[in-house]
Amino acid sequence: MELDNITRTTFDDNNVTSFLNKEEYASLSEKITGKLAIDKFLYKMAILKPDVYQIMLVSNQNTVYSYSNTSHTVDGNILASQAWFQEIRNANGQLVVVPVHKQPYSSQGTNTDVFSVGRLIRDSTGSYGVIIFEIEPYQLLKFNSLQQTIKNNIYQAGITITTLNGDPIFSTEPDRSGEVGNSDYLTIRNEIPAAGMVTSVIIPKKVLYEKIHRFLLIALISGISILAVVFLFSYLFARKVSAPIKRLAQTMREAELGQYNVLPLTDRHDEIGLLNRSYNKMISTIKELIEDVYMSQLMHKQAQFSALQSQINPHMLFNTLESIRMTAAINGDKEVVQMVKRLGKMFRFNLAREGKANFISDEVDFIENYIALQNVRYKNRFVLQTDMDPKVMATPVIRFIFQPIIENSIIHGFTQKQQDWIIVIKGYMKGDDRIVLQFTDNGIGIDPDKLRMLNALLDAPPSIKPEASIGIGLQNIKDRIKLQYGNGYYLQIRSDEEFTTVEIMIPAQMKG
Repeated sequence: MELDNITRTTFDDNNVTSFLNKEEYASLSEKITGKLAIDKFLYKMAILKPDVYQIMLVSNQNTVYSYSNTSHTVDGNILASQAWFQEIRNANGQLVVVPVHKQPYSSQGTNTDVFSVGRLIRDSTGSYGVIIFEIEPYQLLKFNSLQQTIKNNIYQAGITITTLNGDPIFSTEPDRSGEVGNSDYLTIRNEIPAAGMVTSVIIPKKVLYEKIHRFLLIALISGISILAVVFLFSYLFARKVSAPIKRLAQTMREAELGQYNVLPLTDRHDEIGLLNRSYNKMISTIKELIEDVYMSQLMHKQAQFSALQSQINPHMLFNTLESIRMTAAINGDKEVVQMVKRLGKMFRFNLAREGKANFISDEVDFIENYIALQNVRYKNRFVLQTDMDPKVMATPVIRFIFQPIIENSIIHGFTQKQQDWIIVIKGYMKGDDRIVLQFTDNGIGIDPDKLRMLNALLDAPPSIKPEASIGIGLQNIKDRIKLQYGNGYYLQIRSDEEFTTVEIMIPAQMKG
C-alpha cells in the first residue's frame, strides 16, 4: 500500500526525529527550527498525497503538528484520548487502518467523516510520536481500479472497505455491505494484509447477467425470425412446385368425369411446364377424337333413322288412324276420337322428313298432345302451363328436345307425389341473340349430391357412350345442343324441395 511506504519515510528525516526526541527539553529557537522542519516534512507528504484530508504528526507530549486543506486546529489531548489513537500508539510501529470516525478533536466539530491510517514512529532507541493520515471515504475510489466503473455504475455495484476485523471503513452508494454472502449477489473480495483492509465489490447477479440475457433474447428472436423466413421461403417454393402438379391432378380427375378442360398456358420451361403443355396437347387431341367419333356415330344413327322412315309409309299410317277415328266418331266415342287425333299429330311430328324446318312452336304442340294422352292414362293429374315469348315460338330449333325432358319429369318426379302434377314451360329472350327455355315441375326434387353430379356430367364434352346416371334422353339433348350450337350453350338442372327446373340455352334466329 502506498501510505505504508510514505509513513516509513518519517524514519529517514533526521531533523524531524531529532527534534521529536528532545521536544520536551528544547529551547524556543529549537522548537521554531523543529516546527519548520516538521511543516516542511508534512508539506512534502501533502504533495505526495494531495487527496489526503489531513496529515498529523503527534509527539510523545501530545503536541499536534498538522497540515490540511482547511484552516482548523487540533486539540492534542482530546486526540490522544481516542481509542483508535491508542491502538495506533500501541501497535509497535505497525500500520493501523482506523474505520470511519468523527473528529471531536478538531475545531470544526464532528461534521466530517474520515478514516485514519497511522503508525508509531520508532526505532531501536525508542518512539518519537505518531503520524496519522486522515482521508475522506469517497477518496478511496480514486485509489481503486474500479473508479470509472463505479462512477458509471452500469452494474449497480457497491464497494465496501473494512478492516481485517470486519469493521466498516467505507461503503459506496448503493450500500451493498449487507449483501455479502447473498446468493443473489456476486462478491469479489480482496484482502490487503499490509494495509489492514479488505475490499469487497458486490454486484447483483440479475444486473450482471442482464446483458447476457438480453443477448440470448436477441439471439433467440433472431433465430426464430430466420427460421420463420426460411419456412416461408420453403413454403412458397414448395407451393410454386406443387401447385401446378395439384392443378394437373385436379384436371385429370375432371377428365375422368368427361370434362376435358385444358390447363392455363404457362411460360415455364422446366419439367412441369413440359408436362403442362403435353397434357394440354393430349386433351385437345382427345376432344377432337371424341367429337369426330361422336359426329360419325350421330351421322350413322341419322342414316339408320332415315332408313327406318323410308320403310314406313306415312300415308298408310295416317289413313289407318283416320279410319279408326271415324269409326269411333260413328260410335259416339269422343274420347277415342281425341286420342287418335292427338296420336296422329305426334306421328306426323316424329315422321317429319329430314330438311323440314322445326320451330319451338312445333315442340310445344307436340308436348300439349303428349300431356293430353298422359292425362288419359293418369286421369287428368297433369296440368301443363306455357309462358312463351312470341319471338321464341317462331325460332327454329333442333327436333325432339322437349319430350325427353317432360318424360323425365313424369317418370322421376311424380310417381311418389299425390297432389296435382304441374309442369310449366317458359321461354324468353336473353338479349338479342339468345333464348332461354325452362321446364319446371313440382315433383319430389333431386338430392343435392346427385344434382351436383348430374350438372358436372351435363357440363362435360359430348360422350360416345351415354352415362346411365343421367339418362340417355337428357344426355342426347345436351350432346346435340353442344354439337349443333357450340360449347357456349347448355342444359342445366336446378332443384329444391318444391320445384325442379331444367334450363336450356340456345341461339336465337338460327335455322334448325
